[in-house]
Amino acid sequence: IDEIAATGTAVLVISSDLPEALGISDRLLVMRGGRIVTEMPAAEASEESVMQHATGVHTPSTSTGDRDRAHDAGASR
Repeated sequence: IDEIAATGTAVLVISSDLPEALGISDRLLVMRGGRIVTEMPAAEASEESVMQHATGVHTPSTSTGDRDRAHDAGASR
């Protein structure tokens, strides 16, 4: 995958293995209910933040606020 990406070719990887996805990605698109609910640079993502978006469950101590709730609400339509 790294060799292909190094040539400038886009590589799409679909994975539920979060450590793998975080380790090989430049950016992540997280889906819930068949829809993309967020996009984030992999360097800014954590397993916890990805799971919060994937499940729709945000804990108060790590929630990124109204922006994510509004984005998630729009994605469920």
